[in-house]
Amino acid sequence: MSLSSRILVLVDPSQKKQQALHRARFNAERRGEKPHLTVFMAVDHEVHKQMKTPPIMYRNPKWISDTLSALTDVGLEHELCISWDDEWSDAVLTEIKRSKPDLVMVPVYEDEQGNRVLTDQIWRLIRSSTVNISLIHPRKDNTETRKVILATVKTQDPAFDERTKKTIAQAKALAKIYGSEVHIVNAYQDQAKFPDRTKIMKMAGVPNSNVHVVAGQISDVLPKIAKKVKADIVMIAPLRKQGIAGVLRGSTISRIVRKIHCDVMAIG
Repeated sequence: MSLSSRILVLVDPSQKKQQALHRARFNAERRGEKPHLTVFMAVDHEVHKQMKTPPIMYRNPKWISDTLSALTDVGLEHELCISWDDEWSDAVLTEIKRSKPDLVMVPVYEDEQGNRVLTDQIWRLIRSSTVNISLIHPRKDNTETRKVILATVKTQDPAFDERTKKTIAQAKALAKIYGSEVHIVNAYQDQAKFPDRTKIMKMAGVPNSNVHVVAGQISDVLPKIAKKVKADIVMIAPLRKQGIAGVLRGSTISRIVRKIHCDVMAIG
């Protein structure tokens, strides 16, 4: 799998730190071929309601220029989109159809208690997008390095075969950017369908020590393994749902994302 050549990056003008934008620049600087960026500016009112901070609905041209200078300074081609819609996920999905990005980078913030603020608009985007969605978690150490990538697979279920292949390919491609170590986790509940560890090793090209086959629900297993290996990025590949199920929050994904305090990439 090739790396993203077009990336859509979300920016909230109410926030002081634009972590998704900084991450996009950092990734681009480590690559030979620079991607084209679409900077999508929108305010998520639910974020500010949960964080108990007032949204900022006006920014002057200088603020916009200063914000985008992070891209201009390193020669990154980019364009700006602005949405005034409260339901900004619909506008993002429309922009995905127009600009056809390979990846959407979404900043995730924390409230005063350190809980991740995940709004209905973010969940709608995760459940409805056909491209990869990367939730960029704020780093308290202010570093951009990513030493460990943890990819989730489900090799015992043929319905996940294609998603497993895509997840592993994306993990290996991203590992080249950061020089990261790749770990694979495969949770299972049925002893009769015990995952084939050797198969996983061959598929991912990783040593036995980097394969974690663990009994239990993935929503319980994944956060524990992520903490154990000190993962900087966790990759998941949920099956897409249509209709109302595609809009509602998925309970498994919700539990995973809320328990993991690092970047999470949902494979489209």
